Amino acid sequence: MLLLIGPAVFFVLYWLYTGGDGNPPSSISPPGDYRQAGEPAIIDGSSIVAAPGGKVAYSQELKLGNNRILAEAGYIFVVIPLVLPEKSNDPPPTRWNLVDGEGNTYSLLKTLAKNPAGEAAASPVAFGGRTVYLVFKVDKNTGDTFLVHSAASGDAAWKIPRPPD
Repeated sequence: MLLLIGPAVFFVLYWLYTGGDGNPPSSISPPGDYRQAGEPAIIDGSSIVAAPGGKVAYSQELKLGNNRILAEAGYIFVVIPLVLPEKSNDPPPTRWNLVDGEGNTYSLLKTLAKNPAGEAAASPVAFGGRTVYLVFKVDKNTGDTFLVHSAASGDAAWKIPRPPD
């Protein structure tokens, strides 16, 4: 009987610890130097704009083709438009994170060519480049968040607007 209950208890504790996504929470300090959403930054010699016009989509569900993805209780999807140079590659997922004011980090889930948040989130006008959408899943009650790009050539960060109440 103990052999059946032991693994179940371990699984439940692990699931609670990782927030249900299988990734243990990590923590870093929020950036001290950052730009406001919509301000350009030079990264690896290219101008990049995160959340042009301060537009960020917050949604409980995403639409990917014919599929609908729902965030579990207590979480919300954050879709951040990113304007890149026309001939650039998609952003490498390991370099992009969201960090909240308490130092909790949220990994980039997906980079998409179309806005998965649906019609409610208008696509920003690209500033002479192409727009991709960075998708994150964050705690619904998070306060200030920062989009952070980490690279050997230096870090860049943008303060992202809070979700509407």
